[in-house]
Amino acid sequence: EFDKMSEADRVAIHEVMEQQTVTISKAGIHTSLNARCSVFAAANPVMGTYDHNQSVARNLSLPDSLLSRFDLLFIALDRAQQAVDRSISEHVLRMHQQAPVGLAGGGAAAAAAAALEAVDDDAARDHTQIFTARDGTLEEMLGPASGA
Repeated sequence: EFDKMSEADRVAIHEVMEQQTVTISKAGIHTSLNARCSVFAAANPVMGTYDHNQSVARNLSLPDSLLSRFDLLFIALDRAQQAVDRSISEHVLRMHQQAPVGLAGGGAAAAAAAALEAVDDDAARDHTQIFTARDGTLEEMLGPASGA
């Protein structure tokens, strides 16, 4: 994730993306090697929320010189929808409630049970059983795809 890289690492990868070489200095040997590769990177917006009034560079806090090295940039936005977000989180909790084979109790199961206890909505807690087997896919929970 580019947003979590140190400045030194960003400089090093910038050289690879710009000049397609990697400079190595180890044990008194200084050399430059060819580095022809593809770079697939991800970055989170500053403060966790994408601001539509700012440029991509400002949202990601990355220099334009580095962003210009990418041929394609895709922006994936999460549109907050409480019902869908709740369905997804319940699905994830259900998938992790099963204790791994040979492990009694399991840390994931205990964390999931505690999270369910913290849910304010009694109806959501009542229909969620602890230690149930997989009871459907995410697509079934969310219903048919919109726009179909």
